[in-house]
Amino acid sequence: MPNRNRRAGNEYELFIAKEFEFILDRKIVTSRSESRAKDAAGIDLCNTEPFQIQCKLQKNLPDLEGIFESLNKYNPNSINIITWGRTKRANKNMVKEDDYIIMPLEDFRALCEYLETRKDDTTGS
Repeated sequence: MPNRNRRAGNEYELFIAKEFEFILDRKIVTSRSESRAKDAAGIDLCNTEPFQIQCKLQKNLPDLEGIFESLNKYNPNSINIITWGRTKRANKNMVKEDDYIIMPLEDFRALCEYLETRKDDTTGS
């Protein structure tokens, strides 16, 4: 069972990496393969600047306070995001039901500013 959970979590990280590759238009890799320091800090994806992303695949809401505290210790100037793949039991297995993005309001404001800057860069304003 633990191996199945680990494999599912790793697959979820890869799924989220692909989503962010599309959004950011650059290659995203998992910290397991790229950065031991980021992996130890709870950052699951690399090359996502200005974002720090923690991926969780589980039934219950993750420990938001603990995760954001860990992310802020690594780089307090990043925009912190938790992706939560909410699961439910189906027979003996857990299956993903929904995907959520969770972030503090302050980081959401920073995200809006970042997007506004990117928009200005692409329009030449």
